[in-house]
Amino acid sequence: MERFPTDLVVTLDDFRNSGWLEVVNNVADKSRYSDYWESFSKAARTAMTDEEYAKGKVLWLIADVCSMMLRPESVNEPFSYGWEVLGKRSANLEGFSESDISFFETILPELDDFRLKARIADLLWLVKKPRKVEYALCAIDSYQQFPLDIDNLLSGGKEAWRLAIKLALSLNKGAADRIKNICNSLFSKFQEADFSGGFHALWMSDFLEIIYLVSIRKP
Repeated sequence: MERFPTDLVVTLDDFRNSGWLEVVNNVADKSRYSDYWESFSKAARTAMTDEEYAKGKVLWLIADVCSMMLRPESVNEPFSYGWEVLGKRSANLEGFSESDISFFETILPELDDFRLKARIADLLWLVKKPRKVEYALCAIDSYQQFPLDIDNLLSGGKEAWRLAIKLALSLNKGAADRIKNICNSLFSKFQEADFSGGFHALWMSDFLEIIYLVSIRKP
């Protein structure tokens, strides 16, 4: 059974009427994208059962964005399948249609949840042709909002910050101010860290080392 009609095109008004923010507020653990996926997919199923098809598709699209796994080792392919069960997989970038991508473009300015904004901005940076640097900068800014405390780093924060660093470095001078802000944030946290934080200081130094190693290789 299809999750929603394949020819259904959703709009900004559909997004505004979807109750997406209430779904965000019901996310059990906002440091985990898997919990975002669970909350949005549950709400999407309810909407489809109630024959609210536009609402259901909006919520499914956001759930799909949250289902993908971050792969910070690759700037050009940072998303992969989050899960695979009995031959079925979570979403990937190729699964979104042109109308879906246009929908993400329209809702990006209205998203005030940095985790959703980071994912959708990064997605747009990767799939829109020609590329628009404002999407990359938006993704970098949103990834930097992931808290740098131990719990959040263990729940996806490390991957988010690594992507912010590598994406900023890939833009070179186009993101010089972002690179400076990232260094300042990480160095400040490094200075605060102590042995009671376990690997906290080590992670901060690893982030800074990535910036240093890439920088010295550039002419």
